[in-house]
Amino acid sequence: MEGTIYLGDIKKDIPQTESEVEKSVEGPKNTPSGTSYKPVSTLKGSLSKPIRDYIEKFRNALKKEKEKASTPITVDELASRIAKFYEKIRRVIDWKEEHLMRRSVIERILKRRLISEISGAGLLPDVEPEKIAEPLVLELVRSGYFENGTIPKEKIFDVQEILDKYIYILRNGPIKNGNGNHFSKRQKSAGVKKKINFYNWILEVASCEIEEVLDPALRENALIELMTDCLIERMKLLPQGRLSDQEVYVQTYIAVHQTLFNLDEPLIVYHVLKHKYPDFIENDSEKYPYFAANSESMWEEIVADLDHKNTSEFYRIAEKYDAPYLILGDVFNKFEKTPEEIEDKLMDTPLFNGMIEDTYGKRLETLKSRLFRSAIFSTLSIFVAGGVSLFIFEVPVAKWIHGSWSPWALVADILIPTALMFILVWAIKPPDDSNLEKIKEEVERIVKNSEEEDIYEINLVKKVRRILNFIFIAIYLAGGFGALYFTYWIFSLAQVPWTSLYIDTANVAVVVFAAMVIRQKAKELTIEEKSNFIEFIVDFFSIPLARIGLWLSTKWKEYNIVSVFFTTLVDIPFSGLVETVEGWRDFIKEKRTDIH
Repeated sequence: MEGTIYLGDIKKDIPQTESEVEKSVEGPKNTPSGTSYKPVSTLKGSLSKPIRDYIEKFRNALKKEKEKASTPITVDELASRIAKFYEKIRRVIDWKEEHLMRRSVIERILKRRLISEISGAGLLPDVEPEKIAEPLVLELVRSGYFENGTIPKEKIFDVQEILDKYIYILRNGPIKNGNGNHFSKRQKSAGVKKKINFYNWILEVASCEIEEVLDPALRENALIELMTDCLIERMKLLPQGRLSDQEVYVQTYIAVHQTLFNLDEPLIVYHVLKHKYPDFIENDSEKYPYFAANSESMWEEIVADLDHKNTSEFYRIAEKYDAPYLILGDVFNKFEKTPEEIEDKLMDTPLFNGMIEDTYGKRLETLKSRLFRSAIFSTLSIFVAGGVSLFIFEVPVAKWIHGSWSPWALVADILIPTALMFILVWAIKPPDDSNLEKIKEEVERIVKNSEEEDIYEINLVKKVRRILNFIFIAIYLAGGFGALYFTYWIFSLAQVPWTSLYIDTANVAVVVFAAMVIRQKAKELTIEEKSNFIEFIVDFFSIPLARIGLWLSTKWKEYNIVSVFFTTLVDIPFSGLVETVEGWRDFIKEKRTDIH
């Protein structure tokens, strides 16, 4: 097709004449205020093509958000207060960033209602989507993840369609346990584990789609697409032709998800799945057999995308330049009541710079409090697990072997990881004064056409320096072992029994990993990172320890006994109790209306 550029499977139409350019960006004739949008030129200093696309998506998002529910879902306030209180406790156990909690809760509800929690590999019998959809949505509203009276009842049918698709895939997918007599015990065990991982993956994707149907993140997705398009325009891969256009897009897309909004793996997987298989979210029952038959290959394909050998190179670029897009998204949110003024305000340089400064200052003010809150919840989540280990395993074993348990050991168990977390978070410094000017420059390059464009080079083939790499690895391992030994030695001084030393050292590694994640988030507004000697020493010892903590955290998610306990023995009866309270309240209200 003439005038079309192909980026892998992505097609973008390019206007061929100035009149076509103006027509393509003119936008809808009737705005909320009845004003027509002005056509924008592609000349130097005018708004860039990516920002014009973003403006259109932003306006469409505002229109969608203003649509009110005709028949909203409402729940009993008393039952809602009880459910919200319980969710606060659950947040400590299954802590995630606030913007990721809702998806995590949907996943938890799906697992409780669909999968045998004990084995993790069996679909509960007689599962019917129509009997799950409404209780699921009601539970989310009761628990405070959606405001009372904002979700239309029609959404229940959309959720039902989604559940129908995923239940079909779970029942008819290609993953088998390997229960035949010709399989060895190891093969059977591997088959069960693979099936558990596959079931988890399917339910994670399902939770993302349900959340999107109930409350689509239109503004955030538009900003992700803007950053992805802008980065790809400026990227120069060496050597050229090593990666396909599709691979470049997907790797950039993944990196933007990770850096811009710190999205977790399930959400990234879902968005990549939507990009590669747009038919998947149409919920056409005729296509269910195809997706069920190919679900394993789709799973493996997207896992391979996440584990791509060049992922870190794309992440490095996205991490460095995410700050201007965050600020730009905040600035655009100021236009939610006056979207027709966007073009004029963006072209007014002094006014636009003032908006950037104001937005930057506000985000900087909230950064420290957000980091502090993350540190508290991360530490609490780790200590809940540590407390269970302490009183169920460590104390009884220590008394059995040593005959006693030192109170200093208990103090060390609590204070050392806590102190370490808060020292690492307290040491975080805000960006220097020159950072704001750099952000202004970058935002200007994003918003307006310019003759000079920055080029982001990505070297896909690095020189192999075996001797130097061996030396670096040796130093890296020395730092890791040094940090582990120092931690072990501190606990030894506190008279922690040898039966608990290894557990406590592992716990510190997890705390260091959580602190490093928080430190990384603290750089969300920083374009050029400036390190000092103290940070160099801290990184030398903490990064190897954090890598161990990352591995332990991953394993903990797989075998989170506390979470399984709550889901199996607390979640199910508690949700039943809340539903009973709401049912009783509705019954009383009904009887009260009879008295007149």
